[in-house]
Order: sequence, then C-alpha cells, then structure tokens
Amino acid sequence: MISAAIVEDELLATTRLKKMLSSNSEIRILWESDTVLDAQLQIKKQKPDLLFLDIHLPDDRGFKVLDDLDHPPYVIFTTAYDQYALEAFNTLAIDYLIKPYSRDQLYSAIEKYRYIQNQNLKKLQIEELGKLYQQAKPKSSISIKQGCTIKLIDFDDIAYISAEDKYCNIYLTNGSKLFCDYSLKEIEQRLNKHFSKVHRSHIINIGKVRELRKGFKKRYTLYFDQRLDPIKSSSSFANKVISTFGLE
Repeated sequence: MISAAIVEDELLATTRLKKMLSSNSEIRILWESDTVLDAQLQIKKQKPDLLFLDIHLPDDRGFKVLDDLDHPPYVIFTTAYDQYALEAFNTLAIDYLIKPYSRDQLYSAIEKYRYIQNQNLKKLQIEELGKLYQQAKPKSSISIKQGCTIKLIDFDDIAYISAEDKYCNIYLTNGSKLFCDYSLKEIEQRLNKHFSKVHRSHIINIGKVRELRKGFKKRYTLYFDQRLDPIKSSSSFANKVISTFGLE
C-alpha cells in the first residue's frame, strides 16, 4: 500500500486527480491540502510515502512544502508550468507532470515510484533527468500576426481563443484581448497539447479553467479568471470536455 497526499489549490484539478487514482487500489490518499503551511503540518504528522504536489499555491511555492522536513516524501509534481522542472529534480522528484496530464502519464509516474522503492534507490539521477527534460521540453510560445507586426505570446498567458469571422481573438489571463490575422484552424495547428477545442469557435487553455458548470444537453460553461467572460462548449464537443476534465 502506498500512502499518498495531494497538495493542490484548484478544486477541479484535485477532483480530476482523485478520480484518476480511484481505480488504483494500492494508493491510499491520507489527506488533501491547498496551502504550503497546512501541507507541512500534515506531512510531519502523517508522513506519506508519496506527495502529488502543485507548485503555485496561495501562500508560497510548492517547493517550500519540502523545507525543514527530516524525512521528506517522494514527489510527483503536478503543475501547469514547465519552467520549474530542473529545480524540481533537485528534490526527491519521481516525475514532473504538466497539466493536463493523462491517466497513462500519471500511472507511469507511479510505476517509477514503485521501481525506486523495489530497488531501494535513495534518489533519482538528477542531472540525467534534467538533461532529458531539457531535450524534450515543449514549445512554450506562439507567434501571431497583427497586420505587419509579429508578436510572441507565451502559451501560459493565453486563457482561450475565439473565432471572429475569418480571424480570431486571443484572450489573455490578464483580461486583455489580442486580435490575430490567423484563422482559428491555423491557430489550432500551432498550439500544444495543453489546449483543447470545446466549440467550433473556441479553443481553451485547459490549465486556465477554474470551474465548469453543466448545462442542457451536456453543454458546459467554462469559467476562467474573474477578469474574463466565461464561454460555453457545444454538445458536439461534450465527450471531449468530459474526457479532458475527467468528468462523470
């Protein structure tokens, strides 16, 4: 039996992770925390074997959870940010999963933990893992055309993209909007796996969705930061939304 804990401040992400783990009888979730302070207190009391740890938490970075622990647990990082991977592997990191990760990726990380335990290894080969990660690091920005100007936009700054006639608008996490000369189809081909089409007119950054509300005929309303208007998925994309967010 693997005793585990979840440190994550987004309810949707926690719910999705627990749903993925529910089919694994070897993992027992001891508790959940959404802050660094509470997580540290719980770790000292209950000493989990394995920690599913987000990096951006309300009171500090997730790395702080592991400070001043006599016996820190092994960690599977679960985050929307790829820039902390090298720092992560300076901890007892089993894997670094970038949201939205799949069930297969999650279970592969758990298998790595089992292997390490069976081999009685004390720590992963940090430098080698770091090199491998750097080689596989995905593209993190997109270039968009506005008339005669080309702008580089970080994927992480994009909340969603909506079609407008033959072109599209890119809605950023800071509440601003950029008009783009590309069509939605052209933009879709340039995005990475963290984006998903939920309507013929909308593509979302999966990690930026804060809440979903189910409506008539499996149409979902997706909510982002309060500075942005929510958008609706279409019933033809219902199965994709359900699969992406681990619903039902």
